[in-house]
Amino acid sequence: AVSADAPFATGDESAFPGAGYFSPRGEAAVTGTFGNFSPHINAGYLYRNTDDASDAVLGTFGFDQLMSPSVTLAVDVLSSLQVGESKFRLPKTVHIDYPFDRDIEPTSIPEMRDNIVDGSFGFKFSHVSGATAIANVLVPLNAGGLRGRTIFTLGLEYAF
Repeated sequence: AVSADAPFATGDESAFPGAGYFSPRGEAAVTGTFGNFSPHINAGYLYRNTDDASDAVLGTFGFDQLMSPSVTLAVDVLSSLQVGESKFRLPKTVHIDYPFDRDIEPTSIPEMRDNIVDGSFGFKFSHVSGATAIANVLVPLNAGGLRGRTIFTLGLEYAF
C-alpha cells in the first residue's frame, strides 16, 4: 500500500492551526500473514518546507499476533530520523555584567540529532457484539525529540 498527505499552512497563525508550513509525507507499507502472525513494515519521507525544522525518514516495523479468537497482541517500533544537520538553533549563552559578572544558559536542551524511536505494545479485545476495546502503551526507546516518557491509550469502538 502507499499513502500520501500534504497539510498546507492555512488558517490564522495566531490561533496555532498547525505547523505553519507545507509538510507533505509519503509512505509505503508491506504486510504479510503467516497463520495467526501478521508482520508489517512501513517506510516513508516527511518533507518540511521551513528553515526551522529538518526533513525526516520515517520507518515502522512490527507485528500483530492473534492470541485467541478475541485477543490480538500488537508490537511496533516507530521511528522518525532527522535528515541532514538540524535547522533548529538553541539560544546562546547569555552574559550578564550587573550586579555581578555571570553567564546563564537559557536552556537545558542538549545539542543532539532529533531522532525519535518509540516502542508500542498493545492489545485489542473483541466481543461478539461488535464492541472492541484497545489498550496500548508507547515508550521512548532513545533520548531524542520532545515527547512524553510513557503514553497510555485506551479506546472503545463499536461496529454496527
